[in-house]
Amino acid sequence: MALIAFTKAVRSIASVRRVASVLGKYGFGPTLRRLGVQRSDSVAEEFRDAPMPVRLRAALEELGPTYIKLGQTLSMRPDLIAPEFITEFKKLQDNVRPISEAEVREVITSTFSATPEELYETFEIEPLAAASIGQVHRATLLDSDGNVLQVVVKVRRPGIRRIVDEDLRALSLLAEALVKYIPETRAFNPVGLVEEFFRSITRELDFREEASSLKEVAALFADEEDRFLVIPTVYPHLTGESVLTMSLIDGVPLSDEEAVRALPCDLKEVAHKSGIHVLDMIFKHGVFHGDLHSGNVFVFEDGRLGLIDFGIVGRLDERGREQVADLLFCLVNGDFQRAARSYAEIGSPVDSERDM
Repeated sequence: MALIAFTKAVRSIASVRRVASVLGKYGFGPTLRRLGVQRSDSVAEEFRDAPMPVRLRAALEELGPTYIKLGQTLSMRPDLIAPEFITEFKKLQDNVRPISEAEVREVITSTFSATPEELYETFEIEPLAAASIGQVHRATLLDSDGNVLQVVVKVRRPGIRRIVDEDLRALSLLAEALVKYIPETRAFNPVGLVEEFFRSITRELDFREEASSLKEVAALFADEEDRFLVIPTVYPHLTGESVLTMSLIDGVPLSDEEAVRALPCDLKEVAHKSGIHVLDMIFKHGVFHGDLHSGNVFVFEDGRLGLIDFGIVGRLDERGREQVADLLFCLVNGDFQRAARSYAEIGSPVDSERDM
């Protein structure tokens, strides 16, 4: 046990040094010196005169998957960071090395003791998309009647648990140093942010968590006649910790504005129904999609709405729902003083193991 602890400590130090080296390269030498880390003032030429948000976004990209995911998470937190950082962090893409064919086959085979060809009717080895934690492949299955089912297979990146673990240890050390040596950062609670990020990304690493959330949300709207909200169907026999198989959502992504506007459906009606369903999900069922950006929302020609990527799902207990409703009510009625009090109450420290 002592050897394991020592090894982790050494890796953490190495991770911190790597972070310091990259931050120094992008012009954060003065900040590092305040943390007691001496770095040279040699800044990459193309970033020498770049604004801080641009330099920080570039540094996160170079640091890799965990840091890219952190930046993407922060891009959805206008309550914490300035608009210029939000704008820049939204540009963060999962610019990571695709998982090789051999690695994809190894992950699937080790999970199900069978090859992709044995499990799926067809399996496209070329990924649809590669992201920080995993990548997605198109495939087909045959149902009991011989009908072809279009599916996607999400495969977790090999070794990502170790990478995330080491990166999070380094982030924790850096957060503690920020609080200690740069007092003005305490208002942003960097230690709490890292802890929250840890809980979020840890859940995302286990695809069984996402499968459970998909089934839970789908069940909430299963009895609707118009089936407006389309949630991917999970295939449990082809789902595990490292592999998730679900039905293909083949609508138009909301991020493709031109294609969405060209759809024959009434977009105002789609927006109206979408708002009702999101509010119903939150205030009736106490569940919300924690990563609801335009790339995870799809519009179908018939006006239905599809949601994907349920790796982050939040939950609100009855008290939490009342607090959020009160906050929205105050904002709509222009009672900003009461809104501020409600917001502060919602943000009060709570037991990290308890749902809000």
